[in-house]
Amino acid sequence: MTFKENNVPPLVPLCCLLCLGIVSGTILKEGAFVYFYLLIPVAIWLFFKTVKKKPARWSKGFFFFLLGALLIHRIEYPSVPLHHISSHQNQGKVWVVGKVVSLFPEKRKSIVVTVTAAGKSATALLKSTGRLKVTVRDSAFLPAYGDMVRVKGRIRPFRNFANPGGFDYVRFMKRKGIMASLYCRGPDFSLEKNRETYPWTTRFIRGIARVRNDFSLHIQSTVKDQDSAALLNALVLGKRKMLTTDLQNTFSRSGASHVLAVSGLHLSIVAGLFFFLFQKFFSLFTPFLLRGLARKTAALMTLLPLSGYALISGFSPATQRALLMVSVVMFSFAMERENSVLNSLAAAGIAILLARPGALFSISFQLSFVAVFFIIAGLDLARRHGFPSFAQLVFNKIVLFFLVSLLAITGTQPLVMHYFNMASFMGIFTNGVTIPVVGFGVLPLGLLSLLLFPVSDFFCNGCLVMAGAMATPCIAFLSRVCEFPWAWSRTVTPDMVYLGAWYLAMGAIYLMLRGWKKWGMLVGITVFCFVLAKAGLDIRNRFFNPSLKITVLDVGQGNSALVHMPGGRCFLVDGGGFSSNAVFDPGRYLVAPYLWRQHILTLDGVVLTHPEADHMNGLLYIFENFRVKVVYKNKDSRQTKGYQRLMALVRSRNVTIHRVDPRGEMIPMDKGGSLEFFPGFSGKTDGRKKQKNYNDNSLVMRVEFRDFSMLFPGDIMTRREVDVSALPTWAEDLRSTVLLVPHHGSSTSSTPTFLDRVKPQMAIVSCGWRNRFRFPHARVVQRYRKRKIPLLRTDRDGAVCIVSHGTTWHIQTTREKSKFPQIK
Repeated sequence: MTFKENNVPPLVPLCCLLCLGIVSGTILKEGAFVYFYLLIPVAIWLFFKTVKKKPARWSKGFFFFLLGALLIHRIEYPSVPLHHISSHQNQGKVWVVGKVVSLFPEKRKSIVVTVTAAGKSATALLKSTGRLKVTVRDSAFLPAYGDMVRVKGRIRPFRNFANPGGFDYVRFMKRKGIMASLYCRGPDFSLEKNRETYPWTTRFIRGIARVRNDFSLHIQSTVKDQDSAALLNALVLGKRKMLTTDLQNTFSRSGASHVLAVSGLHLSIVAGLFFFLFQKFFSLFTPFLLRGLARKTAALMTLLPLSGYALISGFSPATQRALLMVSVVMFSFAMERENSVLNSLAAAGIAILLARPGALFSISFQLSFVAVFFIIAGLDLARRHGFPSFAQLVFNKIVLFFLVSLLAITGTQPLVMHYFNMASFMGIFTNGVTIPVVGFGVLPLGLLSLLLFPVSDFFCNGCLVMAGAMATPCIAFLSRVCEFPWAWSRTVTPDMVYLGAWYLAMGAIYLMLRGWKKWGMLVGITVFCFVLAKAGLDIRNRFFNPSLKITVLDVGQGNSALVHMPGGRCFLVDGGGFSSNAVFDPGRYLVAPYLWRQHILTLDGVVLTHPEADHMNGLLYIFENFRVKVVYKNKDSRQTKGYQRLMALVRSRNVTIHRVDPRGEMIPMDKGGSLEFFPGFSGKTDGRKKQKNYNDNSLVMRVEFRDFSMLFPGDIMTRREVDVSALPTWAEDLRSTVLLVPHHGSSTSSTPTFLDRVKPQMAIVSCGWRNRFRFPHARVVQRYRKRKIPLLRTDRDGAVCIVSHGTTWHIQTTREKSKFPQIK
């Protein structure tokens, strides 16, 4: 595997320009026609250049650039027909008939339906088009690929949680060709009359689905250890739903998470095994040896079991890309061009991006190609510097294995930190155990048992038992590794500047090792100076910031806000949450990613205003993955699973519990800032509900910095607002510059007396989009309008960021990027 000596492989620049065109196509919103009309003359000119057999490198590159921009532009900004299913959004319940196109539907998972008809009445459906994501609760049956289904529900557009730098779910689904979703219950989901015959492709896929389900149940009944059975299901069938959270964390923290997802590693191992077997088999026949066809035929025959494994393992997008990459390599063997591996890699990249331009932004695509590229470049350097022939000694093969692992980790670690905020320091050692055991033991035995499944239960069970016996100690080894305190660490999110600097630095090292020392030194010194300046600026903003920054996050129907005090101390006020984190965990998907993007790994304090799910459940993930010094709370406690688990985490991580004095207290901060807790909360009983009113017992906290202040009243309601407003020594102190509206804008809060005491210049409501409580209530909104208090809402405006220098302050929203002028 080497680079060409004197020139760059011809497909590499074309692949790079195609990627550049795709990136540019996502930026320019209205450039489709420009790209299209430029593409036509370039294509004509390229044709005549090719016919005359003259080099046309620049025109080819320009053609690929424009082609990439046009392809992604059609996906990012599609033209939607009038009868598209998205035209029924937010119009009440709609009947929809369509065909299931999810290859292997699973219980408790959404399915994708290609719509054929839709309408308000079940008897008057009109033709419709488009793809719809359907989520069914309590369904009595599981549909299969090709089934025609009838479903009734509300069609809703996808909507993002609008936090700075957050995940763009709308764009993610649009790249899949899906622009709307539907949620329904079991009685509203039914199977249309099945067709008597299906096309052979549909029958084949449905047969594969039955085999997958039957073999999955057989694995669970044969392999007694649940973790080993779950690992076998993931490796052989691509079913990861049985992997527990603890098991996934074990593989991630030990640096072996790539083993769990069927991708290039698995298909490469399968291809290597079958290629070896086929080559040995065809070498037994003299005609194949004399004509040199044994190797070529083996490469082509390997594609059959390789495609079968890709299909039986779920045929996910990552598996499809890996199949194409390995297939290109097999074709290069068949064409006797295996030395141009980099060119083959570029060819695979071009093929994937032409078929699915959005794959460029896929995590698996980036990780796979970066890992392979670093391996190719690293082994090329090793060969140039006299590394011995790998085929001669066993020791050299061992060194080669660890070298390949090191190169892959070097290339992918920045991306892993960017997307997963994790760094494993034991990956090179755990891979030395995991890949041989899992890749050359558990996986082949699992595939062999699958082949024997319809033939012999005895031999099938024997293979599964041996595979489970190998998987169990491997999992135990990884669990033991994760127990070491230095085995892994959470990391902040490196932005694109740091990612670019890392890969430029690796490029500089490569140039110097190739002999171009001047260019390598120039690039290296430039990158070092730039990173030093960028890191200095980030450290200043994180630990020595002169201003107060408060961000009220968009966490749906809940509360969560980050308070970044002058001098660098950070406090998280509540963590949002739903009734169950199994539905959606805002701590994991919203709050934690924002903290990591702000370069925060340690929180000086977490304020739990009261132990209700919409303020508390998101904190579970925060305490699991961040260092928290102090938790501020009242004296309330609950018997709910969420609260008990939260307090268990607090105790296990030695977090100081600061129970705020019911008489009120103030905590001074650096540079004139402070946290002030108001009195009035207690353990009184609400006579109407005969239980503690946790909302009225919320901590009422105010953040102050010189002339600016913001009040966080939690979920207090009328009684507590009246009590706080009537406190003789604290009533005047309620006045605040910005108010976080109590109880999400409930009609039982924001009383006139309370608002007249606080007198805010701006108010913010933290609530969910079209929430079932219809917060904020119309009467509450009217009270703020009557007092001419501007009202921002996280459901409409997204996260709200307030920055104050002590005398002036300004607010910026995320969704519309509207910035209010500075206010004194």
